[in-house]
Amino acid sequence: MQVKRFTPSDISSKIFDYVNFDDVDKVFENCFIFENQNDISTDDLSDSVSDFIYYSLFVDDENRHVFDNTIKLDACNQGDHELDENAETQELANCQKYLRTRRFSAVGITRTVVSQEDIDDYHRDFSFDFADFVNQKSNLFTWKLTDGHLTLSLPILPDDAEKRWKNIDDHWFDTVEYFGKEAFSQEKSNAPYKLATMCEDYFYKNFRKVGVSTFYETKEQDIGNIVYEICDTIISYLFNTEQISIYEVGCQVDELVTQSEIRLKKLDEKIHACIAKIDNLEGEKRKNQIEWASMGFIPALFGKKKSLFQKIVTTLQHYYIKKTEFEGLRFAKKLLPEVIDGLKLSNIEIKAQNCLKADIVDILEQKYGQPEQQMELNKYVRSMFQSAEILLSFDENEIVKHLKNNHPPRPGTMFMRKSTFVTIPMSSENEDFVNKLRDAFKQNSEDSEIYISFRYDRKNEITVTNFVSVFSLRMVKNVRYLKKKYDILRSSDDTVGKFMLHIEGDGTQLPSLFTLTAQ
Repeated sequence: MQVKRFTPSDISSKIFDYVNFDDVDKVFENCFIFENQNDISTDDLSDSVSDFIYYSLFVDDENRHVFDNTIKLDACNQGDHELDENAETQELANCQKYLRTRRFSAVGITRTVVSQEDIDDYHRDFSFDFADFVNQKSNLFTWKLTDGHLTLSLPILPDDAEKRWKNIDDHWFDTVEYFGKEAFSQEKSNAPYKLATMCEDYFYKNFRKVGVSTFYETKEQDIGNIVYEICDTIISYLFNTEQISIYEVGCQVDELVTQSEIRLKKLDEKIHACIAKIDNLEGEKRKNQIEWASMGFIPALFGKKKSLFQKIVTTLQHYYIKKTEFEGLRFAKKLLPEVIDGLKLSNIEIKAQNCLKADIVDILEQKYGQPEQQMELNKYVRSMFQSAEILLSFDENEIVKHLKNNHPPRPGTMFMRKSTFVTIPMSSENEDFVNKLRDAFKQNSEDSEIYISFRYDRKNEITVTNFVSVFSLRMVKNVRYLKKKYDILRSSDDTVGKFMLHIEGDGTQLPSLFTLTAQ
């Protein structure tokens, strides 16, 4: 259609039987061709195409005109077609419609972005004791990550904070002390048994209004919100701390994960120690009961009964503290792994943000800024050009063919024109190195026209886009392979396949993609 050798039927028009190309200069300005393999393979063609589309939308004003001309092939009118090499004379070829179009382009693009490895290397001389920082008691308290918080002795969620909980120790000291006074005042002789009944009933039914077991079971159902509250508190605190970079925030979260994993391993030891303490207190309870039951009238007169009862109160205080702590530690063992996973996920986002905000010019200046590193800088630039290899393979034999009635093959002038666009972040602090980087790209661009632009946004990346423009399909290596498949299908009895190939006719009315005469 581009050379108007094929004019399809127009079934929608009441005026023309065929699509009217009389007033159409070009059916398309440029057709980009991609393939998923070339001399340097690309694993994901879609990523490269999307990068190219994104780049084409955000070319800076300085190079927009040149870029648009490259895309539209505005300066290739002399080489955008091939005349019929089978015409007997040049005059006859000039009078006929063009045989083939060369309004095709291929592109290769690479975006070098700052990686976490680059950032770690950039900060390799940075020294700070992150372990000491994340283990400070004041920080753990602020982040709601103390043992008291993890066992819910202290509240984590804002709604729970409004309930003004006492911590587990104070809660049971005050509660058992109150129950002891009540039991002793009501029935001195049976006070220990009365006290034991009141404490047991409170443990199972009334601790924080629901009982210990029900309290922690309910909190397990809300563990997602608790994890979010802890992680959000930590990340918000670190980002709001003055004079701390994103890099340092990431390091602190990394260290906090490490220290939390150490604490998680120690939880089993704490649980076993808690069980052992509960067993000891069970023994003290039985001993106190026996001593109370065997106490006679005379010792009671000397106040020993009251002293023993206070001992019973103290034992029960510690006993129920440990029983509640045991349930709290079991909850912490479920909570802490979730917190660790939440911190790891948060740190993925932090490090990604760090990479986005990092300045690639600063990083490259540290690597290649010294005069003796010029060769390494040139090597880096050449690797970028190589990474932006054109995503299409060509047949050199077709490129150098001299077709009768056509200009002699001059790749790089009339056709197979190469252009390269490089985008470098502007850095006012490293302007000298930016200029050095620009010169390195120019000096290593080989036979391509190179255009370099600077931008103030997206400081974390350098983009190289290579174009090869103005070539005919016969010059594409894989077209010959496709031609063989086409010939097989065309010679078969598959009428549907033939229709899909040609839309109209059997293809004999169309010019050949390849030259029919020996060159």
